[in-house]
Amino acid sequence: MFEQLKNIQTVTDGTILLQEGKAGNGVYMIQKGHAKVTRTAEDGTEVLLAELGDGQVFGEMSLIDDSPCSANVVAMGDLKVCVLSKEQFFDLLQTDIQSVKGVMDILFQRMRAMNKRVVDLENQLASVTQQQDTQPDTIMLKGLTEPAKHALYDMNALVIDDNPFIIGRWSKQQSKRSWFSKDSSRAHLEIHDIAPYVISRHHCQIEQHSGDVYVVDASSRLGTWVNGEKIDQQTQKEVKLSPGNNTIHLGGLDSQFVFDVFVP
Repeated sequence: MFEQLKNIQTVTDGTILLQEGKAGNGVYMIQKGHAKVTRTAEDGTEVLLAELGDGQVFGEMSLIDDSPCSANVVAMGDLKVCVLSKEQFFDLLQTDIQSVKGVMDILFQRMRAMNKRVVDLENQLASVTQQQDTQPDTIMLKGLTEPAKHALYDMNALVIDDNPFIIGRWSKQQSKRSWFSKDSSRAHLEIHDIAPYVISRHHCQIEQHSGDVYVVDASSRLGTWVNGEKIDQQTQKEVKLSPGNNTIHLGGLDSQFVFDVFVP
């Protein structure tokens, strides 16, 4: 992918690559090193949303429009990145699509997430219009921490309509698979994490069978907690969710990735 291109830059620790509130100037892929994604809270403090590592892409929304960035991306130590402007990206789409399919993969994930968001908003509007109970009638996944919300593309909630719905860590190896292939092994929610990893590549999944909803741990390294209780690999690999809100911790009760699963 980007590794074959010549647009490589090396930046030093603390360099701001994307700045919240300002338009991006291209799409980036990290070749070596780490970067952090942050947002400024109302009280002026810095909120950590994610940490990015080798092979991860950011700034891709600048390919679509010139809207201001919703977060900062800052180098953590010396960082080697490949940078493409919008013009360079679209030239490569015509001449060497293999080199940019990683970016296309990210864009398609965003499109699928936004489509789900539109459906969710339409359902909420219909409920209000009909003066019905606004409680959703579908299984919903919501981020309870800033990193969890960021993993959901800052959506209020995500409708879970895949069975099983797989949650795992983004990996460079998976990103090399074609974005137009039907690869059932890829996670529906791919969380960006860096070493020491909290999220396993296939961490857990939400399953529906016989009218009930379950969280199943996929032998993750650090485990999955449901409503404060760890799924015990020795006695049970799944926990039935109760109607209403259920809290899911990925990787420990002190993990920054905490979600709510609403069961109608």
